[in-house]
Amino acid sequence: MSTEPELTIGQRITGLLKAVHEHKTSHAVTSVYLKRSEELYAEMDKIDQEAGEGLAIGRVVKWPHADGYAYYFVLAIAARIVTLKHIPIGDAWHNPVIPQNGKITKKIVEDALRKSDKLKRLFQKKK
Repeated sequence: MSTEPELTIGQRITGLLKAVHEHKTSHAVTSVYLKRSEELYAEMDKIDQEAGEGLAIGRVVKWPHADGYAYYFVLAIAARIVTLKHIPIGDAWHNPVIPQNGKITKKIVEDALRKSDKLKRLFQKKK
């Protein structure tokens, strides 16, 4: 049994973002790099799944962009505004609609998450 305290969602997000940054700046594309990329995507997905469906802190919101996706974590939720943090994973695409401060209308994020959740449920049933 571990005596270390469990990390908060904010600490886990911060840790993942730091690991992604270090990963992007420290490796050439090799099998080691690709394996680490898979691990980072898996951790990002785990944080998202643990946050549950719908709008919640820790959810990963993604929008198609160019040949991939622009990924963001939900960091804060207010009455009409959600604060997102860009996740520079993969090709590190940014969504041009998201301002640098990450503040965007709540409805836009809710719609994106609703679509994402429906797709996840659809493909889970197919297994």
